[in-house]
Amino acid sequence: MNNLTVTEYKNIRVLTTQQIAEAYGTDSKTISYNFNHNKGRYKEGKHFILLDGEELRAFREIHDLPSNLNRLYLWTEKGAFLHAKSLNNDVAWDVYDRLVDNYFNKDQNEIPKDYPTALRAYADALERKQELEKKNKLLLTENERMKPKEEFFDAVTDSKDAIDIGQVAKVLNFPGIGRNKLFEILRNNGILKQNNEPYQKYIDCGYFRVIEQKYAAKPGEIRINIKTLVFQKGVDYIRKILDKVA
Repeated sequence: MNNLTVTEYKNIRVLTTQQIAEAYGTDSKTISYNFNHNKGRYKEGKHFILLDGEELRAFREIHDLPSNLNRLYLWTEKGAFLHAKSLNNDVAWDVYDRLVDNYFNKDQNEIPKDYPTALRAYADALERKQELEKKNKLLLTENERMKPKEEFFDAVTDSKDAIDIGQVAKVLNFPGIGRNKLFEILRNNGILKQNNEPYQKYIDCGYFRVIEQKYAAKPGEIRINIKTLVFQKGVDYIRKILDKVA
């Protein structure tokens, strides 16, 4: 990224698809795929500039581009933000921050020559600050979303692929909802029967599985206990139920 060639269009710093792919450590196909599957979020003139025809030919005269291109997408700073959001990994966000500081803001250290210029610079800085705050909020939300999954995988280390209701209550950590309260909520919502076994449709959905455990009630008498275990999909489903009732 330190050797990134400066690309400008009408005095606006932009990036080609190849440049943004290399900067974010991915490939052009991934960038194009993410764009095509999120087109509704991108606005021409704000997030990208599309060149074709005479504009593309004029642009090609001063930039080293493949001769077989019939259209060219140029990504603005806001477009680079959306691509980082689509990739949503530490590398992309780190590169985006450096692009903002060292590439797009080419005039950030220049002193505004008049009041309108200073006002525009202030508005641009405020908009960048708001975008970075949105990015940070997105990362925090993603971390919170992933937390139950991380705790689930820790919990199932010794139980192969599913955990019991008591462990689910600990993983989700809703105030005032322990093992018995969680059983009650799931019964009241028609997910578990009165004996705390899941209804078949929730087993078919891949939320639960039921196992038989043998135990000695007294010497010479073996009994069978039915135990309900919860898969990751089931943990996510229970969390949604608790979000509504808690």
